[in-house]
Amino acid sequence: MSSAITNEAPRVLVTGASGFIGRHLVSALTDRGAHVRVLARRSSDLGPLHDVRFERCEGDLTDPHSLAQAVDGVDYIYHSGGLIKAPDDETFIAVNGDGTRNLCAAAKAGAPRLKRFLYISSMAASGPGPVGKLIDEEMPVRPIT
Repeated sequence: MSSAITNEAPRVLVTGASGFIGRHLVSALTDRGAHVRVLARRSSDLGPLHDVRFERCEGDLTDPHSLAQAVDGVDYIYHSGGLIKAPDDETFIAVNGDGTRNLCAAAKAGAPRLKRFLYISSMAASGPGPVGKLIDEEMPVRPIT
């Protein structure tokens, strides 16, 4: 992440900030001087980030209209939001599949400065790999949940 063109801090959107990966990512990005905006549902517990400076943008991946404000003016999007378990397949697909599609569409329409969109998934999605081997596209998936 570099902002060589200007001295302005990079503007970053993080989804999934209430999760394990997301909260550590928000902390690391703010430590590096980024202006971090967090997309969070009203019910999201961001308590673990109480000592971290960030901008909260209320929204939901399943609500495309709520994403326009979240992506406005960002240089980078780190998408770590999603479900590792759901009450049914429809909910799982609505959040993880359709929600990611919604975020991509919002970024395409409303984030002309966007330099990179990074999708981060949980290991629960593919399952653990064999000891000593990295997981790649060729590895058979063994989801945990």
